[in-house]
Amino acid sequence: MAVDPKTGLTIFGPINELTTATYTAKLVTEAGTPLTSLNSLDLTIFDSSSDIEILSKTSVLSSFSVGTLSLTIAASSNKIINQRRGFEDHIARFDFTYNSSASSGHHAVLIRVRNLGGIH
Repeated sequence: MAVDPKTGLTIFGPINELTTATYTAKLVTEAGTPLTSLNSLDLTIFDSSSDIEILSKTSVLSSFSVGTLSLTIAASSNKIINQRRGFEDHIARFDFTYNSSASSGHHAVLIRVRNLGGIH
């Protein structure tokens, strides 16, 4: 996967607007070892240009299994905010705690969404 030079985030996509997609990543500790369990996992998806929040969910632990984060992004979370752009960048940010909630971390990815409705 490519890296966005502006944000430094890995680019996932492009994916078509209003379609379902699955994103998978490895979560590691500060020392770089794979996480085997989490105490909490929260998700926020927002438009990178306007900071408009598209989705905010708490307790998405069902998306994590032994070091692997797997997120099915619902079609409604891949909507275009600004119809004047051919592509739109959304950021998915995962905030998590582990080690009996004594440690925390985050993981973010840039989701490139293709505008299928045409530029208005």
